[in-house]
Amino acid sequence: MRTGFFLSRQIFSSRGFVLMALLVGAGLILFGCQQSPPDGYSISGTVNYLGHPLPRGILQMRPLAPTTEQTNGMSFQVINGEFKSSLAALNFHHGGKYELIIYGFDGIAQPGKEMPMGRRLFSEFVTRVDLPPRDVSDLSFNVLK
Repeated sequence: MRTGFFLSRQIFSSRGFVLMALLVGAGLILFGCQQSPPDGYSISGTVNYLGHPLPRGILQMRPLAPTTEQTNGMSFQVINGEFKSSLAALNFHHGGKYELIIYGFDGIAQPGKEMPMGRRLFSEFVTRVDLPPRDVSDLSFNVLK
């Protein structure tokens, strides 16, 4: 009986409390507070329209041969000709063949006309790409119509 009292007293002593708090804090940092890695590979690149960066746009990708890893499509915002993967959007690829659809806008918002990205510059631009199973940072598309 006296041993149990001694152990509980030792745990709640100032040194024991500090040690316990450090162990709990380290455990939370190592196991509970880390961001999980993205599911797939990142992708980024550029979109040009008539030789200039596309002011605003949407780039949609859908796998041509869905796999167990990648069954859904992805969507990217194009801003000043650039797009990239983000954890918030969960737009990571798993390699393979994709159909891409690009919608381009002039970037001059007209909220009164329900055109938040501005006037449409071209009808949808459709192409295909075969992505390797790794991060891709140099995709480039030129819309000439």
